[in-house]
Amino acid sequence: MPSANGVSKLGTAETNDPGGPQLVAFFAQGVFKTNEVVRVQISPRCAGAPPPPPHSTAVGNDYLIQAYTGASPLAEPPLLLQTPAQVLLRVPPMAYNTVRVFYDGSWHDTQFGAQIDLVNISLDHLGDIAAFNDTSLQKKAQPPPGFNTAAIVEAALTLVAVLIIGAGIIAQRRRAQGGKKNPRAVPRR
Repeated sequence: MPSANGVSKLGTAETNDPGGPQLVAFFAQGVFKTNEVVRVQISPRCAGAPPPPPHSTAVGNDYLIQAYTGASPLAEPPLLLQTPAQVLLRVPPMAYNTVRVFYDGSWHDTQFGAQIDLVNISLDHLGDIAAFNDTSLQKKAQPPPGFNTAAIVEAALTLVAVLIIGAGIIAQRRRAQGGKKNPRAVPRR
């Protein structure tokens, strides 16, 4: 992401997975304070990821998000977020009840919203991101919302019933007017 006037410009970063990105990060203008080009690196962490917090089981992959201005994320201190970044994380269809970010040696809660197979996360720090089923939380893990076929079928049947009733009313009115002559009608020859 380029920068201007001491802050980064708008930018995105995503994983390069064959079936489509598993994580997409959105950075608003001014998220980073710098006059240099910002590079964002997203790495899936199968090995080397921090251990899950107590009472927690990871759901899906752990992704490390790093932002830096040098040649690599290890060359300089990490860039800090000035305003929250937004992340879309694809999760497997399994129950989870929290999404956390790992920084400063421990896991921290995030603000998140679940969708069918995506989680929208608001991050105030970069680091490792993962969804968890934490059995110590009062909020029990819920499977992600699914496609509700029954509600769609019910709505379609209701619509069909309304159309049939409407057609019946129109047909009755036309029959009732069938015996009356229209005074404006032009007589047929």
